[in-house]
Amino acid sequence: MNAAQKLFSLFKLSTPLVYVDAGAMGGVAGYWQKLNPLVHVVAFEPDQREFAKLKSTERTSYLPYALHDTRMALAFYVSRQAGKSSVYRPDHSVIDDFADAKRYETVQELVVPQDRVRTLDEALHETKYSRVDFIKLDTQGSELSILKGGLNALKYAFGVEVEVEFLKLYEGQPLFRDVDGFLDERGFQCVDIRRAFWKRKDFHQYIGRGQLVFGDALYFRREDAFLDSLVDLDPWQKTEKIIKAVMICMVYRLPDMAVSLIGKAFVRKYFDDHERQMSVHAVRQEATRWGLPWLPGRVWLARAFNRLSEILRPASFLGWADGDRHIANTRNR
Repeated sequence: MNAAQKLFSLFKLSTPLVYVDAGAMGGVAGYWQKLNPLVHVVAFEPDQREFAKLKSTERTSYLPYALHDTRMALAFYVSRQAGKSSVYRPDHSVIDDFADAKRYETVQELVVPQDRVRTLDEALHETKYSRVDFIKLDTQGSELSILKGGLNALKYAFGVEVEVEFLKLYEGQPLFRDVDGFLDERGFQCVDIRRAFWKRKDFHQYIGRGQLVFGDALYFRREDAFLDSLVDLDPWQKTEKIIKAVMICMVYRLPDMAVSLIGKAFVRKYFDDHERQMSVHAVRQEATRWGLPWLPGRVWLARAFNRLSEILRPASFLGWADGDRHIANTRNR
C-alpha cells in the first residue's frame, strides 16, 4: 500500500479524488493509474463516433463536449495524424521548418455545433463532481481557453497538468507565458515541465537535442492560496481536500511539498497533532523506500551510468525529436 492509498484509508475519505481529463488520447498516465480505485475521472470526448464507443463506469464519467471559454460553435481542424487536431489552424510557417510536418496537415475542416460545446464549469455542473482536485489538459493549443471557462473548477483544484507550447504550432494559439501568467494570477506555481525538443529538418544528424517546442507543465496551488480557498468548507471537507492534495504530491513523488502542506494545515488548525503525525509518517515511510540509498558507491555508479548513457544515446527519436522522461520525479513509462 502506497502513501496515497494509506492516507485515503486512514482518514476514511468519503469521496474520491476528482481528476478532470480533457485530451485523453492514450488514457490516463500510468503514474495515476495506480490510484484507480481512489480516483473518479471526468473525461471529455467531443467526437460523437468515438463517444459512442465509450462507457461511463463507477470510476469514470465521459461527457460528449468540446471545451471552450464560452458556448459557441467551433471550427475544428482534423489533422493527418491522430492527436494533432485542434480548434486552431496549424501554422505551417513554423511547422515546416521541422521534420515530418505532414502529420499536421489538415485533412478535414469540421464545425462543432454550439450544443456540443461547453465551458468546463458548465460541463462539470451537469455532474456531481464540480469540486475537482486535479485538471489535466492536452488539447493542442486550446488549453488556456478551457482554463478560462473553468474558474470555479480552479477555485478548489490543487493541481493542473497542462500541455504548453513555446513555439506557435497553431495560428493564434497562446504560448507558455500566457498559460503561466493566467495560472500564477490564480495562485498556482509551476513545479516542473516535461520538455519536448525538435531539430530542424535541414540538418539533424547529431547527438544532442534541438529547440524547445512544447512540454507538459505541472502546477500546484501555492500552499497558502490553497488553504485560503478552503476557508468556507466544513471541517471534514477541509480535511478531505488537504489529504487529496497530499495524495497528488505523492503521485508526482514530491514528499517535501506534501509534508510542507501538512505542516501549514496544522498551523491553521485544519489538522490536529495526531492527524499531522499520522500523515507525515505515511509520507516519510514511502519516500524513504525510493531508490537504493543503502547501496555503497551509488553516487559514483550513477555518474558512470549517466556518462555511459550519454555516449551510447542515439541521435534522437525518429532522428529529430528528444524529450524528458520525467515530470517531477515520476514517469509514465
